[in-house]
Formats: sequence, structure tokens, C-alpha cells
Amino acid sequence: MSLANTSVFVLEASAQAQSDTTRTKSDSTSKAVALPIKVSGGVTLSGDFYTADGIESRRPSSNFMAIARVNISLFEQFNFPFEAFIGTNQSGFRQPFNQIGISPTFFNWLTLHAGWFSTRFSDLTFGDIRMLGGGVELRPGNFRLSAIYGSTNQAVPYDVASGGAAIAGAFTSYSRPVVGIKLGYGDENVLFFNIQAIRITDDTTSLATPANTDFSRLVKSQENTVISTTFGFGAFDGKLRFNAEIAASAFSADTRSASLAQLATAATFQLPEIPSLLFTPRLSSQIDAAAKATLTIAPTQDFSVALGGQYVGPGFVSLGYAQLQNDVLDGTISPSLRLFNGGLSVRGTLGVRVNNLIANRTAPLQRLIASASVSIQPVQTFGIDVQYSNYGIRSTPRNDTLRIENVSQSLTVSPRLNFEAFGGVSGIFGSYSLNNVDDLNIITRQTNTNQTQTGMLSWTLGLPSGLSLATTGFYSAIAQSVARTNILNIGQTAAYSFFDGALSTSLTLGYGIVNSEITQSGMTTNSSDGQITGQASASYSIGEGGKFGTLSLNVNNNNYAYGNPARGRNFGEWTAMVQYAIGF
Repeated sequence: MSLANTSVFVLEASAQAQSDTTRTKSDSTSKAVALPIKVSGGVTLSGDFYTADGIESRRPSSNFMAIARVNISLFEQFNFPFEAFIGTNQSGFRQPFNQIGISPTFFNWLTLHAGWFSTRFSDLTFGDIRMLGGGVELRPGNFRLSAIYGSTNQAVPYDVASGGAAIAGAFTSYSRPVVGIKLGYGDENVLFFNIQAIRITDDTTSLATPANTDFSRLVKSQENTVISTTFGFGAFDGKLRFNAEIAASAFSADTRSASLAQLATAATFQLPEIPSLLFTPRLSSQIDAAAKATLTIAPTQDFSVALGGQYVGPGFVSLGYAQLQNDVLDGTISPSLRLFNGGLSVRGTLGVRVNNLIANRTAPLQRLIASASVSIQPVQTFGIDVQYSNYGIRSTPRNDTLRIENVSQSLTVSPRLNFEAFGGVSGIFGSYSLNNVDDLNIITRQTNTNQTQTGMLSWTLGLPSGLSLATTGFYSAIAQSVARTNILNIGQTAAYSFFDGALSTSLTLGYGIVNSEITQSGMTTNSSDGQITGQASASYSIGEGGKFGTLSLNVNNNNYAYGNPARGRNFGEWTAMVQYAIGF
């Protein structure tokens, strides 16, 4: 098992400072009058570089990126937020990395969207997909109106050169226009009601296919309409809250299939007409419903319990959510308790989930959902967190060899201690986690075991001189049916600030050992690998308090040596990033 580090850079403009443009009125009082305009935000410019020796490069050799987030405020009533992400490398087939969008707000109740933006209608209609287009959100008083139009997919051409019609279709996608509207009224803390509708249809005209196109290999164009209503109320000063949503979905898996209207005409029988602007029923169409509700009871600030349930039919599909599960029925209870002025906090969830709601599968799956977390803070200098989760799956087919029954358990214990020592402030943090999957099937239990134990211990020391030290140890033991892996890493970090904190530097060195044992076809292969890592960074704030921005440099080195040459070649990697960020 390789622990080779692949460098990942997370870039963000996080500056929050605001600057007001002012002018001075020349009169006897010499009063300073602030202009009604405020500009805030930040800009980040960066370049990262990569090289490898002994292996093929695992990422581009260079990448340059610019990120800008700017907000212009007028009269404290009009806000014009603007964001741009521009890089030299593209990512993904479905949408480009370069994204520019603006979402100005007026009078605190009107928001406009243009370019790339995100919005959420409800839990069952639209919410986790970023789109390119435009939209409007109005919230005057208790009235709410939202409308969006745009596309969530970029059309990817049918590329015969990538390997011919036999495989090229797998990389083809249509542009996916989206139109949606939401209308609602009421105070969400007292009583409210919303209705929302989303229509998403793949645009088959967005792609030009060559004459030799194998249409059986092309991705199928889809059509989806979802209508839902959300409602709820609150009572007794927030001690009782209820929220619910009921939705209906119409979905066609392939818009190239014949429409039911065409079949009805050929058979000389009549079907109820549905406007094509809403949906076109086809042989590939399915209609289903979904619903979810939550009731929260909080008699005091220190105790609450939430009862939740949801039903998502097996034919319910919303293309406005990338990972919405269907064929689901579950119920949960989630209590929360806080004692001793927050010194003890307990949270938990217990529930059951089942599928096979219309008996169209070989056997239903029953899932147990259980989790609990406890946080103990008896004194300010010491605390401990404990988390446990249990996720069990069980099916009951007539044939025992097809039976699925396993239990996945996870336990994490994390103590922490702060104290004064060695002339400075010290902190010790530890963590132990156990993840275990038990397969209870009589046939597969011998070849399907998986257990991971992980331990981490770190000690930090901060001195008045500005020097800080951190020592970290990490150990992991992974046991699987055909492989066992033990990993040990030890790292030391030293950080120091110069010029009254304007220049911050740090140096980290680490050493790791990876012992592995793999058994295949009755033969066992052992290997003891070594890894040396290093990281150096420096950050300089230009001007007082970083008034003119911050310039930083980060260099990483990774060297990996295989104990068994049959496992792979030794290699080394260098990565570096230069970044300039300014907030205003």
C-alpha cells in the first residue's frame, strides 16, 4: 500500500475586511462624510508546479489560477457580489472549472443571479447542483417568489477519435436546461406554505453526431418534472416545530422512446392530454411520489428530540439532486441533551430503513441506523469526545447463499489536554478510531473481512519568543481478507515568526514505515516500505497588518522506497506553490 502524498492545494479568498470611500467637506466643521459605497472581498493569484522522478507524473507540471470574490454595497441596500474562478487547467467533462457569476441583492429582499450560481428550492426538487444561467429571488415580508433558468450540464461532443463509436459514447453528455419556479407565503417560524416546480430536459440538439454514430452507445437523453409542496409551523416560542414536504416526479429515462400519444393514435384510443411544456409521457417514463417530515420538540434549551421520516418511491427521480436515493422508507428518533452548563453534551440517532417498497427486488434490505456522540468538558483544560455509529444491513431471500447481512461499526475516542509547561502553553491531543465490518453471510464471511484501527497522538508547545513546536505520531492497522497493512508515521514541525509577525515560516519533516502482507493464490508477499517527507513554507504580510496583501511560498518533497522491488519503483516528487492574496 502506497502512502505517497499527492499534493492538493485548496485556494480561497477569505479576506473579510471592508473599506469605505470617504470625502472631506471643506467647511468650518471639517466633517468627514462617508460615501454610500463599500467594496469588500479579496483576490488570490497562485501558481503551482510539480515534478516527479521514478514514476509518471500524477498531475500537470504547472497550473495558474486566479480567484476573485468582490462585493459592492450601495446605500447599505444594494449588494453586488461577484466571484470568478479562472485557471489554466480544465476539470471534468460536465462543466468547466472557469466559472464567473454575480448575485446582487437589493433592499435585503431582492436577489438576482447571473452566470454560475447555486440555489436551493427544497429537499426533493432542486438543491445541490451548480448551474449556469439566471435567476431571481424575491422575499418582501412573508411573500416568497423564486425563478431560475439555465443549464446544469455542458454538452460534451461525440469524439470518434477517442476510440471509435464503440466507447466514445460513454463520454458524451447533452446540455441540460433547467427551469424552475417557487412560490410561498408565511413566517417559517410560525406558519408557512411553499409550492415549487422544476423541469429539466436534456437538449438533444446540443450535440452534432457524425454520420457513422452508433446511437446505441450514446448516453440516453432524459426528461424530468418534479412538483412539490413544503409546509410547516412553529409554536410555543419555538418549543414545537414541524416541517414537511410532499412531491411528485415524472421521469423519462430515454426521450428517444415513443411517446404514449403516438401509440394512442396508432391504436385509435384516447389518453388525457398533458401539455408538452410540463412533460411528455413515453414508454420509458415513470411517475412516483416522495414525502418527508420532521417534528422537533424542545421543551428546554438543554433538551430536544426530533422525530423524522421519509418515503421516496422507487420510481421517484429528481435530476436537481445528484445523489438523491430512491426506494427508501425510514424513520428516526434523534434526542439531544446538555447538562452541567454544557460540560456534558449527548446526541444520538436511532432508526430503521427499508427498501423494496413495491416488491420488485429479490428480497428487501433492512438497515439499522444508530449513532451517538458524547462530549465531556469537566474543566477548561481537559475534555474528551466519543462518537459511535452502527449501520447494519440485512436481507432475507429464500436462498441463504444470497442472503446479505453485515454490520458496520465505527468508534472514535478523542481526548484533549491543555496545560502550561516549559515556559509556554502546551496541548496534547489524542484520537483512537475503530472501523469494523462484520459479514454474517455463511458463504462470504471468510473472504469479506475489513477492520481498521487508527491512533494519533500530538503534542504542541507555543513559546513567548514566537517559536512553536509540534510532534505528531500516527499508527494505522488495516486487516482485510487477503491483505494486512501497518502504517507508522512520525512528524516534527517547527514554526517561527520574524519582524513582529510579518514573516511566518515553518518546517516539517516526517518519516513513515509501511509494512504489508498480501496473500494471493496461496502465496504470501511481504514488503516493508519507507517514506520521507518534507515541507517548508513562508508567508510575508506586505504593509502594516497585510494592507497590501500576503505573499506565500510552499514547497513539498515526498520520497518513497519500496522494500520489495516487485511492488514498484522507488520515486520522488516535488511540488511548489506561490500565492499572492489581498483583501480589501
